[in-house]
Amino acid sequence: MIDLLKTGECPKGRTSVALGLFDGIHSGHIAVIEKMLSLCGDGISSAVFTFSEGTLSTKSGGAIISDNRKKEMLDGMGVQYIYAPDFASVKDMPPDEFVKEILKKQLNAKHIVCGRNFRFGKGASADCDDLARICASEDIEVHIEELREYRGEAVSSSGIRRYLADGNIHDVNNMLGREFSIKGEVIGGNRVGRTLNFPTINQRIPENFTDIRRGVYSSAVDIDGIVYDAITNIGVKPTVTDGSVLLAETHILGFAREIYGETVEVRLREFVRDEKKFSSKDELKAQVGNDIDAVKKKIKR
Repeated sequence: MIDLLKTGECPKGRTSVALGLFDGIHSGHIAVIEKMLSLCGDGISSAVFTFSEGTLSTKSGGAIISDNRKKEMLDGMGVQYIYAPDFASVKDMPPDEFVKEILKKQLNAKHIVCGRNFRFGKGASADCDDLARICASEDIEVHIEELREYRGEAVSSSGIRRYLADGNIHDVNNMLGREFSIKGEVIGGNRVGRTLNFPTINQRIPENFTDIRRGVYSSAVDIDGIVYDAITNIGVKPTVTDGSVLLAETHILGFAREIYGETVEVRLREFVRDEKKFSSKDELKAQVGNDIDAVKKKIKR
């Protein structure tokens, strides 16, 4: 996938462009992207217009996926071009200027696909119907995807953030259309887990990430193509540290190899309990054992 902002290029031919924040790549976003991809062929390439990670954390209340993970997912879906400027560089553009300078000149768009709730232009003054009207005069076709619904509400990144803050992973995963995950480098820890006979891997959660309820989750980890059941604590390990660094600490069932420095994706499946400070390491060890037993029972269901 070619990052047009980095290369300074423009697509060589006409494109089909998906417009949106795509700040979670949830099931509604996927519908927009898949519609865009269906309009490609016969010399028409696929492209996505979105915004950079820093923009998402400022504008939308925290990233659900990192910028790199977003690009990985779009690339995996077959997107050929991405144009992801900072929000500040386009937020004051009048609607017609956005269409002419970004969609036509920069992206050479033939087709545009957006969700029904898409807004653009200075002060979000224009909607998708305005987009269709302006684009018609520039030989650009606009396709509007209706919003996906889940339990009577529109699938949205704000809804996903709300469920994550509540620890409601079941509804998060249904809105996403996949298991919510944390992907990052495995870093060194204090190795307390090994002294408790429960070795763990640690991953730092970025500061600009959306709020996730602190506590223990049943999880899964894909390592070298093998999916392992696991148990993950989201928190600051209050029993053994007095730090404030938010981590995902994961014990992988049936796996003991050291993987420091490797990039691993941990997928959350179900909330088990809130994070708690224990009076001793022995009490912590007993609770971790109980947590693992509880996760194993869930797996067998």
